[in-house]
Amino acid sequence: FTEGEQREETEGRTEQQSQQEPTSGRDGEATFKIAQVQVPPTCAALLAASRGRGEEQAKNLLALVGPNEIPFKVDSVVELIKNELSQFFYVYQLIMYIIWLWASYLFVGALLLGVAMIAAIAKMVVRRAGQVALAEITAFEATVRVKREGKWTEKSSKDIVPGDVVAVSGNRWPVPCDLAVLSGSAVVD
Repeated sequence: FTEGEQREETEGRTEQQSQQEPTSGRDGEATFKIAQVQVPPTCAALLAASRGRGEEQAKNLLALVGPNEIPFKVDSVVELIKNELSQFFYVYQLIMYIIWLWASYLFVGALLLGVAMIAAIAKMVVRRAGQVALAEITAFEATVRVKREGKWTEKSSKDIVPGDVVAVSGNRWPVPCDLAVLSGSAVVD
C-alpha cells in the first residue's frame, strides 16, 4: 500500500473493528494489523481530556496494543557463533586458510586463521555486551501514578496505554514511554 491508500483503509475503521483477532496471511502466517488509538492532536485538547481513561477502556487498549514494553532476547553463545561465522567473509577466509594449510603453508595459514578467530571472538564479545546492555534497558519497569476514571492509582509502567495521564514528580521521573507535559514544567537534555 502507498501511504495514502493505507490511510484511506484505516480511516473508516472503528476501535472495535481494530480489536479483531490477527488475520492470517499465506501459509497460515500471522500478518501485521494496524491498531488505531485516538489521542487528542493538540496540547489544549490533551489538557481538556486530562481526566484519564476509564479502567475498561484502558483494559481494552492494553489488549489491543499490548504491554508498554520492548521484547528483546539476547542471543545465546551458539547463536552468536553461528551468526558470526556463517557470514560470507569468514567462510571465504576459512576456505582460503584450509587451502594454505593443505598446500603446506602451515605457519602463514595458522597465523592468519588465528588472527581471523581472534577478530571473530572480539566481535562476538562486543555484540554480546551490547545485547546484554540493550536487554537491561528494555526490561526497565517502574511504578507510576496513572489517572484512571479521575482518580490517581499506582500502576506498572508496562500497563500504561496511549492517552493515559501520568504524574511525574520528584525522584519518580523515570517513565519508559513518550509523554506530553500537560501542566507544570520540565527541563530535558
